Amino acid sequence: RFEIEFLEKAAAQTAFGDIPDILINEESIKMLRELKENITRQGMVFEDYLSKIGKTADQLKLDFTPDALKRVKVALLLRRIAETQKLDVSEKEINEEADRIRAMYKDDPETQKAASTPEARAWLKNFLLNRKAIGWLKEQVQKTAS
Repeated sequence: RFEIEFLEKAAAQTAFGDIPDILINEESIKMLRELKENITRQGMVFEDYLSKIGKTADQLKLDFTPDALKRVKVALLLRRIAETQKLDVSEKEINEEADRIRAMYKDDPETQKAASTPEARAWLKNFLLNRKAIGWLKEQVQKTAS
């Protein structure tokens, strides 16, 4: 929670040019998909959830727009930090993280297999790169606070 607030504040203090609507729309769709997956995981039916809250999926997606914009800004900020600071993730780091995930889910063959896919490796690389960018940003804040 602290990290999210920290990143949102950093993004709010960063100047951005025009952010294409397609990025915000795609993030809203992703947020809707994440919500649907969470609801399904809890054993509920997404359509029942929508009925309960009195909204359509499109209305909910529209409600997500402000948060989607924040998420896009944070992602753009982290990408820019990674580029300017020449941060990178090695194959070894990706392998170690994939091994860590496989160890956590050793009894789940589906996760074991999924952790090795090219898509998972790309996601892990992005995740680890974001971690490094967040670490760099925290260091800068600590330096200015000292």
